[in-house]
Amino acid sequence: MKQLIPTILILLFVSVPVYADELQDYLDPVSRFKLWEPRAEKGGEVAQYILGNFYENGHGTPQDYVQAHKWFNIASMNGDGDARKSRDNVQKLMTPPQIAEAQKLATEWVEKNSK
Repeated sequence: MKQLIPTILILLFVSVPVYADELQDYLDPVSRFKLWEPRAEKGGEVAQYILGNFYENGHGTPQDYVQAHKWFNIASMNGDGDARKSRDNVQKLMTPPQIAEAQKLATEWVEKNSK
């Protein structure tokens, strides 16, 4: 039964996104990441900012500054004010080629999802 609880919570989260904040308290970091990722892909700037934080800190996913920068950049373009500061902070930890890659990925995501 204990093994079914995360699956049940994920199903509830997907079907009732309003309870995301309450449900995530019961999940491990990997499951939290898996819950926020589809929300970010759908275009929610808060979810995009949260996903950037997951990547920046290696929370539920391997630490990846390129992906963190990408998601912070996208969230910033979508109106999340905190995302701009976070993007600038993570950028200080990156090399110029990493920054270029992150910007390219963000641009590609915006072009693909703005149609």
